Amino acid sequence: MRYDYRCLNCGTVVEESGGFDDDTKVLLCHSQKCNGSQQNFYRIISGKPPAVILKGNCWASDGYSSQENKKK
Repeated sequence: MRYDYRCLNCGTVVEESGGFDDDTKVLLCHSQKCNGSQQNFYRIISGKPPAVILKGNCWASDGYSSQENKKK
């Protein structure tokens, strides 16, 4: 998964791949303040929607089952 991480030193935000439990990472920060040194970054919650696509004939475009597929 791709997550946004913020540098604890200067506040620069980068997008990196990470695991579900990777709340902090040590990454190279390329801001002028950090000058390409390794810094601690922490994962932030972004406003990006998750990349989930529902496929098949049981799902409508709004994510709910259509009336004809519901069990009575």
